Amino acid sequence: LDVRHSRLELRLDPARRFVAGRVTHQVAALDAEVRTVELHAAELSILAVSDGDGRSLPFTHAEGRLLVTLRAPLALGQETSVVVAYEGTPRRGLYFVAPDAHRPDKPVQAWTQGQDEDSRFWFPCFDFPNEKQTTEVVATVPLGMKALSNGKLLGTTKDAKGGTSTWHWKLDVPHVAYLVTLCVGDFEIHETSWK
Repeated sequence: LDVRHSRLELRLDPARRFVAGRVTHQVAALDAEVRTVELHAAELSILAVSDGDGRSLPFTHAEGRLLVTLRAPLALGQETSVVVAYEGTPRRGLYFVAPDAHRPDKPVQAWTQGQDEDSRFWFPCFDFPNEKQTTEVVATVPLGMKALSNGKLLGTTKDAKGGTSTWHWKLDVPHVAYLVTLCVGDFEIHETSWK
């Protein structure tokens, strides 16, 4: 399969070092009669898998591999979407920073470092540096924090009642999974322009 586009919708809870999300992979068959999609998902709980129409798909998840059975085989070049709902407390790939006994003034932050095969610890993906896709990251974080990701910021929304803000980023240049970036913190924003 060729992964064409990956959309991550996730909610971060830095206090609990927890992430819950849904990733949608748009894929195309590189052969005839493709029946399964194999992704990497290490130390994550897979809650559900479905197709782009919301119909459940059977899956197995063991030893860091998520194997999804499609409803019908794909023909050469045919596209489909696979949606994976998941959660976890990553130890690699996504790192949380918070005050501790040695540094009580340390700011609360979260940031990713996926190179070269650690993105699988914070979202289910095809986690090899030989596959490129465009990406979107829709990150919901505690109100007051900001979320930075790849590409162009398409918008932000605030949910004062829920105590969160959501940041929507999109990159239309294909890149490998380890380059999907998410940085969350109480950052200052400085803007500039060129040409």
